[in-house]
Amino acid sequence: AGERDARARGWVTLAAMDIQRAKTVDIDEGLGRFRRLRVQAIRGAGYVDFIEVRYANGEQQHIDVKRRLGRGEVADIDLNGSHRLAAITVHGEPDHHSQIEVIGER
Repeated sequence: AGERDARARGWVTLAAMDIQRAKTVDIDEGLGRFRRLRVQAIRGAGYVDFIEVRYANGEQQHIDVKRRLGRGEVADIDLNGSHRLAAITVHGEPDHHSQIEVIGER
């Protein structure tokens, strides 16, 4: 129900990835603009140190998370405005095949 509620509020899945020391995922700029990101653990647990967001205009933003996320736990990140995303890099430490999902709110 939570995932369905999130979609209804304008949330879009941007990436699902294993937590690694650094993992970059390119984002389709055609998905539009986003005001907020949510990092959610979907398997295992892992420590998310920080996220680097590269915007379509070339600007970058470093966002400290510094949290261990267990399955179902989330970290919400405000992007300070509405931006087109080009890529997201998650830096962290895995714990037994941990996987996260990054979703964006329009």
